[in-house]
Amino acid sequence: MTPFQTLIDTIHEGKNPYTGFPAGEWAGTWYGDHGAMREVFAQAIDRLNPQLIVEVGTFVGESAIHMAQLIKKQNRSCAILCVDTWYAGFDHWKGAREKIRNHFGRPDFYYKFIANVIQAGCQDVIVPLASDSVNGARIIKWLGLTPQFVYIDASHEEGDVFRDYEHYWETLPSGGGMMADDLSNWFPGVCADWVKFCNQKQLSPVLTQGEKQLLIKP
Repeated sequence: MTPFQTLIDTIHEGKNPYTGFPAGEWAGTWYGDHGAMREVFAQAIDRLNPQLIVEVGTFVGESAIHMAQLIKKQNRSCAILCVDTWYAGFDHWKGAREKIRNHFGRPDFYYKFIANVIQAGCQDVIVPLASDSVNGARIIKWLGLTPQFVYIDASHEEGDVFRDYEHYWETLPSGGGMMADDLSNWFPGVCADWVKFCNQKQLSPVLTQGEKQLLIKP
């Protein structure tokens, strides 16, 4: 059984969440084309050779799709589990409220994510898990899933980010990797929590590119 089908069976009880979805009505929402992310993801995936990637904080799927396209191009046996509530986060309200489009009182990010995945042809690699980050980590551990690569890009508020690092570090095996994003002056809380976490674990990043850094679990 493929890693993708294992996730479909485990998370969605065998029901494919993409089946019958009207992708043409929802796709096409992005923050922008961050092509440079392909290189850092390629380096991390080459180093870790994961069968399961967990992305924590997905929005409309841009980074997950970049990773899925790399996986498909290299014919890797790997699936990506995307953990997100697909509600608007505090950073959306603060700095990008124009991106929030409510339907019947709820943001439509999930539908745009699903549609973008379908239009990119990555619906055989990416699997959604609709959950907040902490409960997502608990569910992953409870189900016995073990990611070799975790990418953290959820809340950007100090304290929240450290909590995510702690919870998802516990899901990794020895030799697994956790990548932080948005390590820039725009997000001082992210930077503070990453430094705190690295100091606590007495580890240094093995890969740094732009706003992303990768730690390997001993």
